[in-house]
Amino acid sequence: MTKGFPVLWRKRQKRGEPAAPFEEGAALKRIAAAAHFLLYLFIFGMPITGALAWYFSFRAMGEVHELAKPVIIVVVGSMRRPRCGSTSM
Repeated sequence: MTKGFPVLWRKRQKRGEPAAPFEEGAALKRIAAAAHFLLYLFIFGMPITGALAWYFSFRAMGEVHELAKPVIIVVVGSMRRPRCGSTSM
C-alpha cells in the first residue's frame, strides 16, 4: 500500500483530474463541493479534536470527535455516484 501510493500520485499528477460529466447540473456541483469541503474539514479536524480531548482533558472536543465519525460516513456516502448503466447505489 505504501509503495503503491507514490505511483498512483505520480500518475494522477501526469494525467490531471478527470473532467466532470457534462450532464452534471450546477446544483449537483455545489453539493459535491460542499461535501468535499465537509469531508476535508472533518478529516483534518478529527485528529485535532482528539488530541485536545486526550492531552488537555477538553471534554467538549471529545464529544465533537465522537460525533465526527457518523458525519464522515454520511458525507462519504453522499459522494458516491452510480456507474453508467447501474440501477442501484
